[in-house]
Parts: sequence; structure tokens; C-alpha cells
Amino acid sequence: MFRFRYEQFLRVMRRHKMWRKNVAVGAVTVLLSLMTFVSMTGVLLFDDCTIITADGVTRKFFSKGELSNPEAILSEHGYCVDEFDVVVVKGNTITVIRGDDVFIPSEGSTFIVNGVEFRERVYTEAIAYDTVYEQSKLVALNDTVVTTKGVNGEMKFVFREKLVDGEVVASEVLYSGVTAEPVTEVVSSGLALHTPMSKRDFPEIRLENGLPVDYVKKISGRATAYTAPANARTATGRPLLIGTVAVDPRKIPYGSLLYIVSSCGNYVYGAAIAADTGGFISHGNGVIADLYMGTTSPSTLKDAFGWGVRGIDIYVINTGIY
Repeated sequence: MFRFRYEQFLRVMRRHKMWRKNVAVGAVTVLLSLMTFVSMTGVLLFDDCTIITADGVTRKFFSKGELSNPEAILSEHGYCVDEFDVVVVKGNTITVIRGDDVFIPSEGSTFIVNGVEFRERVYTEAIAYDTVYEQSKLVALNDTVVTTKGVNGEMKFVFREKLVDGEVVASEVLYSGVTAEPVTEVVSSGLALHTPMSKRDFPEIRLENGLPVDYVKKISGRATAYTAPANARTATGRPLLIGTVAVDPRKIPYGSLLYIVSSCGNYVYGAAIAADTGGFISHGNGVIADLYMGTTSPSTLKDAFGWGVRGIDIYVINTGIY
């Protein structure tokens, strides 16, 4: 009897130890699962925690750091904070305001976040123009003139600055770009005997000592000058331009490229296209060309009368090409 009760007592005790062991194992398992869940989701079931809001997401963490050093807590949990970000601490909550997310309504204005000031500053810088030197058939010998005036360009910079207590603690360039391209200055030294009346220029004409060096023939005679109403056209249907001359097409074909200088060398009409016919053809008075001076006006009439009738040399550069 005694032996039976003793064995029964041992069985009960063994079952009791097994139960306690199972309970302990189960509790450990539950605790480990809960810790894994917390670490993966950032959700805590306790009030004693740090709440971090950054990049539109709020999470809860256990933290060993003090809220007096929020940057250390953020670093501990993998948050990167740069010099333009603002860290706001309130209670057990840390909020990160990204500097890039701060909206500044216009250039040169300011925006204040939690006592930290952001502003955009616009700065412009001149881009110096270049200068080139060239020879020009439209400028007189021994003269140097600025044929294209140089203009500086402009470079624009937009800075975003972060200020604490009125002092700039961070600065970055938001934009930089050219707002105006510089205009190159052109300085021309002359090749013509005198400043030509015609401002037309052709690469086929090469001058040495003020006169063409490559030409088909040279014709000497007299020339008159004329004006015409606005929108007038030549005998060949072309619009009249200074640098258009009337000729006898039997001697100088229409479309010929010419260079015209007075016989004395004191007047230069310059480059011209034979494109019109004058009444002088039938007069037999030695006139070989009529030079167009421009649309009829007091100034052009003065130029035409000032020219009068002069001896000229016509250098025929090519015939009938233009």
C-alpha cells in the first residue's frame, strides 16, 4: 500500500514539473515572437518610447538616448539628417522637417520653421564678352571701327540659405544658368580706299591697297546717281537696294558682280549687282552706269546730287552669276 502511494506521488510530481516546464517554454516563445514583431514593425505596446516622424512616416522605438540629443537618437535608428533639415522635439516625439520640403513662395523671400529661417537669395554675375579683330571691305584703309558692339552676358544663381539666430549656417545652390549670352565685339580694320556707300559684301571680292585683285575686266567711263520711291523694283524685277546699279546689259550682263570706285579714288560706291537699265543707254554721252542711292528722301537726293556725274572704274568680278 505504502509503495503504491509513493509511486503515485512520484508520478504526480513528475507531471507537475513537466507542466511548469511547458509553461516556461511557452512564455519564452511568446516573448520572443513579440520582440520580433516590435523590431520589424516599430510598433510598441508601451507608453515609455520615442516617436519619430520623418519623410511622411511615424514610428515608435525604444531608445537609450536622451531627447536632449535627438540627432544621436535619429542616427541610432538609421535616420540621416543633413545641415538643411530641422529637428523638432516635443515631449517624446521627434519630428524631422526636410529642408528640401520647405516651400519658399518666391525668390528673395523667407520662410520660418520652428524658429529656423529659410530664404532664397538671387545673385547675378556678368559674363565678359570676347573681342575679335578682323579686316573689312566696308571700312576705309587705316581706319579701325567697332562694327559690332560687345555686350556682357549674365549668369544667374539662386541660393537657399538656412539661418539660425540670424546667422547663415548652411547654403546650397538651387539653380545656376545663363540668362543672357554675351555678344562678341567685332573690331574691324579697313581694306577699302574710303568707306563704301554700298554695305553689301561678297567673298569673291578681294582688295589690296583698296582695289580688287581678281576681276574679269575693268571698264572706265562716267556714272550718274538716282533714287526711287519705296518698294520700287528694277528692270529685272528685283527690289532696289543700295548696291544695285543700272547698266547697259549689252556690255555688262544682268547679275554681274561689280566693284565701283571713282576714277580719282576719292569716292567708293563699293560692291554692286547689275540689275537695272537706265535711260542713259541711248544718250551716247559716255555714261556706263547709274548708281542707286536709296529711297527718295531729302538725304538720298542730297547724296545723288552730290555724286552728280563722275568718272568711275567698274571692276567686273564675274558676269551673270547673281
